[in-house]
Amino acid sequence: MTTDSQLLDSIRANPELNAMRAKVARFGKVLFDRHLTDIAGGNISARVGEYICISPRYSGSARQWQLTPEDVLVADKDMNVLDGAGVISREAKVHFRLHREGGLEDPARLRNLFDEAAGPHGGAAPWLRAAAHPGEPDPALEYRPITDAGARAIVALP
Repeated sequence: MTTDSQLLDSIRANPELNAMRAKVARFGKVLFDRHLTDIAGGNISARVGEYICISPRYSGSARQWQLTPEDVLVADKDMNVLDGAGVISREAKVHFRLHREGGLEDPARLRNLFDEAAGPHGGAAPWLRAAAHPGEPDPALEYRPITDAGARAIVALP
C-alpha cells in the first residue's frame, strides 16, 4: 500500500511532471507579459499520464501569473490536489472534464462538449478572441495539437 508521503515523493521525483509544471508556470507568465491574458482569472492545465497539472486559484489576481513550478497544482482526475501551492479554482471543472472525457484528444469530441454547455464561453484577454457557441461551430477557432507531450489546445485565429 502506498502512503501519502510515498505518493508525494513519487510526484516530486517525476521528471515529466516537473517539466510540465515548469511549462505551465512559464506559459502563464508569457501570456500575461504579452497581454494575452489578464488578472481576471482562468486556468492553464496539461495532463501527464494519470495526473493533471493546473494553475491554482487566483493565479492572475493574486500572483499576476508569476508562478513557480512548485505553485502549479498536481491533481488526480477527480480534482484531488496531491501537490502544489493553493487550491483548484471553480473554473477548473471544465479542464478536468475535458481531460477525463478525452475532449483534448479528439477535436470533434471537444466541440460536442462545448455544444453541451449552457452558453457561450470566452477568454478574458483583450487581444484574443476565444469563444465557442453551443450548436454552431465558430470559424475563429482552430482545434490544434500541441506537439509537446501530446497536449492539446484551443487556439483562436486572428
